[in-house]
Amino acid sequence: MPLQSVTQNLNGGLFAGMQNEALSKLVSAMREAFLFGSATYDAANLVDGAGATSTITVTGAALGDLVLVSCGVDLQGITLTGYVSAANTVSFRLQNESGGPIDLASTTYRAVVLKASYFTSTYQLGLAA
Repeated sequence: MPLQSVTQNLNGGLFAGMQNEALSKLVSAMREAFLFGSATYDAANLVDGAGATSTITVTGAALGDLVLVSCGVDLQGITLTGYVSAANTVSFRLQNESGGPIDLASTTYRAVVLKASYFTSTYQLGLAA
């Protein structure tokens, strides 16, 4: 269920008492734990063995945080990886090891960052006893 749907159900009174409080804590923690950013990028034609790196600003991202990246086009065998390279900055790398040249179209790259402190302890999600 999308986060917005959970919030709407909570606000609509679908859950009562302790369930409502627990879900409210979980939704609040999720809002703090996940950070989002996006940027448009048009990589140059990448010959086999070549790569390109660019960045996305994600406010609050820090070294050690977990990063997921995606893009709006078929990667055609190119590897896409992401990492926090500096405070508030997610770097993403396109690496072509396909055996031939690939020229991806300009597209939006999206990053989701999970704060390291939130995946090291259930306490952060309000689930500890």
